[in-house]
Amino acid sequence: MTCSVQSDGAGKGQLPGNGDEAADALELVRREEAAHGNDIEALSIDGIGYNGPVLRELEDPDGLAIDTTVPPKPKPDSKTFGPEMFVHDPATGGVVCPAGKVSCYRNRDRKGHATTHRFAYADCAACGQWKDCMGKLPKSTGRAVNKNDYEVEYRRVHEKAATEAYAQVRAEHPQVERKLGEIMNRHNGRRARYRGSGKVFIQELMACTATNVKRIVKLVCAPQAAPACKT
Repeated sequence: MTCSVQSDGAGKGQLPGNGDEAADALELVRREEAAHGNDIEALSIDGIGYNGPVLRELEDPDGLAIDTTVPPKPKPDSKTFGPEMFVHDPATGGVVCPAGKVSCYRNRDRKGHATTHRFAYADCAACGQWKDCMGKLPKSTGRAVNKNDYEVEYRRVHEKAATEAYAQVRAEHPQVERKLGEIMNRHNGRRARYRGSGKVFIQELMACTATNVKRIVKLVCAPQAAPACKT
């Protein structure tokens, strides 16, 4: 089963304005599989899904194992060595540069899920590749490299965005979002008519039902194309 998700909190129907919309997709998937016994194999989500922790949990082969399609964030153009060219060194906990030097200092950014690794100035200054690595040699410090914990997940998103399958999925995605927009704009989905999350949830279910019934009627009553005449 393939599922599409919009980032307006449609997963729970009760997500607050300051909620974690990316994590809400996980809740949507779990509720769908638990309620209907479905095994969701693929998920299309908009830009809010470009979220390392969420992507890892969605795509974990031992977990949800969902083939996730999400638009990647644009990468800035750079002619120097990117972070992906610096390999983790298990012995020191640092990274190894393309010239084989190991970083000597690191600083953890827990909120950003990343670690900044810095190389010794002497190593960089003596390296014959420093122009390709940095473009300009700093006065007193070596190259600094920011390695994200979810580099593998983000790289997979960018690689998938270059495929024909990605283009096909993204072409279908707006069709789902138009229906969600109809619920919000035509069926008062943005305003609660009642107090209490239970009553609000029922209101949203009724709005979704009305929207789906309208769609079914249009599909059933759509004029059929006349068969081609045989000569």
